[in-house]
Amino acid sequence: MGNYYLITFTPLGRFFFGSSQSWGESFYAKSLEFPTQTTILGSLRRTLLKQNNLLDDKLRYPINTVSEDVKKLTGTSPAKGFDENDLNLGIINKLSPVFVTRFEKENIIEAFLPVPLDVFISDSKLKIIQYKKDDNAVSSRDDKYAYKKITEGKTYSARVLGNKQFWDDYMDSKEVNYNSSLDIEKIIKPTSQPGIARENRNKIDKEFYRKKDFMMKEGYVFGVIVEFTDGIDNKLKNDFVFLGGEQSKFEMKITKVEDTVKSYLPKPIEKFFNCYDPIVDDFRSSAEKIVFISHLFSEGKLPCIKHSVMNNMGTIRSLNETGHKTQSFRIIPSGSVFYADNNLNFNNDFKFASKIGYNFFIEVNEEIK
Repeated sequence: MGNYYLITFTPLGRFFFGSSQSWGESFYAKSLEFPTQTTILGSLRRTLLKQNNLLDDKLRYPINTVSEDVKKLTGTSPAKGFDENDLNLGIINKLSPVFVTRFEKENIIEAFLPVPLDVFISDSKLKIIQYKKDDNAVSSRDDKYAYKKITEGKTYSARVLGNKQFWDDYMDSKEVNYNSSLDIEKIIKPTSQPGIARENRNKIDKEFYRKKDFMMKEGYVFGVIVEFTDGIDNKLKNDFVFLGGEQSKFEMKITKVEDTVKSYLPKPIEKFFNCYDPIVDDFRSSAEKIVFISHLFSEGKLPCIKHSVMNNMGTIRSLNETGHKTQSFRIIPSGSVFYADNNLNFNNDFKFASKIGYNFFIEVNEEIK
């Protein structure tokens, strides 16, 4: 099957994943629910260097005198931004989008991705919002037709984790039973604690803010599939790692992806194994419905999009090798659904983002009424 590994991260307490919008001149700070792809990548590169004795005495920077060994293991890319031109990550070839897995007695028994934004809850079912082509539907684009919602009533996107069965049914446009125990907030549980308030990025004595972080339900962990260019025997082992700017502690475990592991993964992740090339020059699809499993980075408007189901666009950024934040980029959020009239084609201007698990989409050959 190649050098594919499931790498899991079990939180050892509360965790906080920052974004460009987490911290401001206000009295609260809110964590992301999932670690970013850059957070996972940074942890993997650092752990590879640490375990192979290629970090300095303070375990912060690669040792200059062994630079060639560092390059072979973790590459030459500075990873300063999502439009990074240097794609060399050493033995790390590509990452899947981050997902959630459930374990019992050290064995994976389920894996989950958040359901798409066109899924809503009704009559104890997870249903899909239905659309039809309509020449008279209001559209901001000069197209022959747009799409009109035919599902009656107000619909609110479900915040639920979907397992393999859900994704199999979703790809066939079937509704499935709603299991409230898989509500995201029941798995990734919100908590809060006080912290010291800040102004101009400096703390203010005797003033406090509310820090909104999370805890993971027991038995559930974050997971990612990583393809390595070579075997990782004696190069990467189980370890304890710190993720995010707040240095939340996690236990990292590594499992070779065999057929047993693969059988539990949601259908979208199958694409990751099936000759998926993340650094193509452009994205093409003949499907009418496209679902983005991770955030999409793209410059300018996307051509051929007739209708979309998405939340407000946001921004995201990472930390460079000196610990400073990089330029922020506009993104279309994961879970977004596009209807593309069988002719989706746009440039992949962010190949580095694609390589580390962003810009990952699936095609749903749904018959539009």
